Amino acid sequence: EQDGIHRIDRAALIAAGMAVDDIDPRRLSLSRAGRPVDIRVTGEADGRFDPEDAIYFYGERLRPEPGETPFFGRSLPTVLGQTRYTDEQAYWLALEAAPGPRLAERSAAPDPTSPLVAQHRATRRFEDHRWYYTTHFTNDDTWLWYRIQPGPVAAVTETFALAIDAPAPSEAPADLRVELLAASQAPDAAPDHHVRFVWGPSGRLLGEALWDGPTRYRLQAQLPQAELVEGDNPLWLTVLQDQAVRSEDLFLDWIEIDYDRRLEAVAGRIDFEAAAAAASRYRIGGFDAADAQVWDLSDAMHPVALVAPRVERMPDGDWQVEVQLPAGPRQVAASTASGALRPSSIRRVEPSDLDAVGGADYVVVSPRALLAGSQRLADYRASQGLRTLVVDIDTLYNAFNDGVYHPRAIRRFLAHAFARWAPPAPRYLVLVGDGHWNLHGYNPTRIGTAPIGMPPNLAWVDPFQGEVDSSNQLATLIGDDPLPDIAVGRIPVRDAAELDGVIDKIEAYEQAPPADWMRRHVFAVDNTPDPAGDFVALTERLIADRLPAGLEIRRRYLDDYADAAALKTVLLDDVNQDGALMLNYVGHGARERWTHEGLLGLADLPRLQNGTRLPIVLSWTCLDGTWDFPNGEGMAESLLRQAGGGAVATFSPTGLALTSGQEALQRGLYGALFSGTAGTLADLAQAARLGLYASGSSLDLIDTYTVFGDPALRLPAAATDLPSATPRPEPSPGPSPLPGRRLHLPRLSRP
Repeated sequence: EQDGIHRIDRAALIAAGMAVDDIDPRRLSLSRAGRPVDIRVTGEADGRFDPEDAIYFYGERLRPEPGETPFFGRSLPTVLGQTRYTDEQAYWLALEAAPGPRLAERSAAPDPTSPLVAQHRATRRFEDHRWYYTTHFTNDDTWLWYRIQPGPVAAVTETFALAIDAPAPSEAPADLRVELLAASQAPDAAPDHHVRFVWGPSGRLLGEALWDGPTRYRLQAQLPQAELVEGDNPLWLTVLQDQAVRSEDLFLDWIEIDYDRRLEAVAGRIDFEAAAAAASRYRIGGFDAADAQVWDLSDAMHPVALVAPRVERMPDGDWQVEVQLPAGPRQVAASTASGALRPSSIRRVEPSDLDAVGGADYVVVSPRALLAGSQRLADYRASQGLRTLVVDIDTLYNAFNDGVYHPRAIRRFLAHAFARWAPPAPRYLVLVGDGHWNLHGYNPTRIGTAPIGMPPNLAWVDPFQGEVDSSNQLATLIGDDPLPDIAVGRIPVRDAAELDGVIDKIEAYEQAPPADWMRRHVFAVDNTPDPAGDFVALTERLIADRLPAGLEIRRRYLDDYADAAALKTVLLDDVNQDGALMLNYVGHGARERWTHEGLLGLADLPRLQNGTRLPIVLSWTCLDGTWDFPNGEGMAESLLRQAGGGAVATFSPTGLALTSGQEALQRGLYGALFSGTAGTLADLAQAARLGLYASGSSLDLIDTYTVFGDPALRLPAAATDLPSATPRPEPSPGPSPLPGRRLHLPRLSRP
């Protein structure tokens, strides 16, 4: 998680499961992403790993890939990239047949005639992650530090204490940078925002910021080094509401300061840039022991150990090290044994050869804690003739992302399976496990956090919300179209009992005898008129054009009832007493409810005790497929997990949607249901996407509309056993390969 010299001792290896008494430490080697990393193993010359021996290496935290993030015709600068999932870089320690690469050494005996350097240019970054904000569209950094909303007052001042250590006497100024983001604007006037920056220790005015629009502003200012004090340095930000915006809403993102710092170790270690233009002596103080190692990091994968330094104990008891370095700039690291960093975790990894599987139709990816239940689901599908495979998600991180935590390992695995396995290629992918977007556990008191079994695949695919989950993007493997080439379903359960409950519902649904409820379709529809569209009219068009005679259609239109509570009673009776093949909701929605008035919400779901008469819920709304919220549940996942009833599956959006796009999805889905081309839920979902794709608009819904449940769910024969309908086919081999207005409720749980 941090850059620096790292240490692994005998006890850590034993705790990770290594039989250290049986190894020759000279054969140990280290790598990162397949590239060798030079290490130092103290005491290895005798061929034993003794209690006092240790492995040292220079470890670097994970960094974002350089580049830009495409977003609907523009590009967002990449700031987080892959680090939105983790800061942990993975290193691989292995026992090889031959000796592994070791650190080279170079004499660093000080030349007393060389200039002496006792300070370096340091950068301190101050940043916290308290607010998750996805709709600023200025870059891909969705985490912000501090929100400033003055309210009715004319001005408000906020103080930020910047901890500065070991400032050195210097004529060079310190460089300060402050990044702000505005979330408010006054479209008809400019400028919108006014912020004053003052350096607290001296009262120096650093700058006045005036800027326009919901954009970023970066202050860049200089101040004399002498105005830096050891310890906390207050920076005052005053937000003045004297411009176009009269109700200001600003975020502080981060603060950085560059200053000249004494060459002093902290907690036994230091990393610094040796920048002298000529060969010089560097004197580093503050070590708590005489065993400090100093490494030249001109190549961080292949450091050079600097030997023969001058080591001296100071009157205060600390130790000082002096080394000779060539002309800079070059990075240098130094650490004592006690000051060296430790890896955040060490885990034994068993080899996995997924190629030996040969092939599979049905793949379940699961966290380790849910593997038993996942195998139960796979065995059930195997009994129906599918070739099945259950894979631990950790295995995929290791095999397809070099051990780094990121869901793209799933996509790389699927691409590998398409390319290397014997045909036919996989048809179904089931992602088991709950998760959320607070992947680092930031600000848990306000945002909340919980164990993550399956991380969301966060992607910039919603033109209104920005970053949302898109499980379908994990399966877009062939061609340049956005359609998934494997049918994907999520089962976001939190524990084994919930998973067993979902599987129980799947089995009961598929084994249920023919019944009238399988030919019943319920349409719960929001009221009209509405700026988002005429929900009733589009529903009537669908019924007239896509639903054949012989079905029972129940129109539950909010316009026809006294209020939402009255309709809720009727809708609950529809589901509990009579049942339905499809329960459609058309209208405004949010993560936790349908309609502004609360036609159906999370608190109502325990009242759904419909036993084995389990509908497929079709959500023609917004956000009710949001399953990845850290401190709350979503409608789709809760309907799926509801014990004793609820839904057998849902087809729901993880983002916002336009009614025109949803109508294309509806027509594609229902067209397939009664045309003889659909035998599974996967077939219906892909037909919906094909209908949308053919329309050429709102293609973001291909990414956000998600199957919650098993995509291989078999539709009951009675669903299409109608005089005017084509007989239901056998389950198809999966999704077919291929060479309006905004409708939503505000995302109230996000700033």
